[in-house]
Amino acid sequence: MMIRKAAKNDLDEIFVLYQLLFFEMAALDPERMKPVEQSSEFIHDAIENPKFHFLVATIENKIKGFCIAQKQSAPAYNCMVPRDFAYVFDFVVAPDSRGEKIGHQLLNEMKGWAKENKLSHLELSVFSQNHQAIKFYEREGLTEITRTMGIKL
Repeated sequence: MMIRKAAKNDLDEIFVLYQLLFFEMAALDPERMKPVEQSSEFIHDAIENPKFHFLVATIENKIKGFCIAQKQSAPAYNCMVPRDFAYVFDFVVAPDSRGEKIGHQLLNEMKGWAKENKLSHLELSVFSQNHQAIKFYEREGLTEITRTMGIKL
């Protein structure tokens, strides 16, 4: 397995994994998410734009997962501690490769990037219904920070 930065020629394989990610998200929360295709413009921009850090995991030159993060800063509220942190937008591993430490390697590489850039934390959001992902993140050392709550009206 190899972890590397995403490249333009990865677009098609990333697109397929995005479809999987959006399908799984829609299955977890159909009231808020729908199984649509990610725009190729977004993927291309995330690969080319230096504000994103876009990693892919490959096995035998096939992309089996990806992770996209961005440097963010805490809002300028007087009650907030000023800090810069890494925020993971999207993270997925192909179902046929789950359990093979691909997610672990992607997350470790993303933590390394965050540390190199002197970011204080690595944060992400996960659906509360996604028990498998929550267990994975907890094994990787992440802990719950906030909880979003809602009610259907």
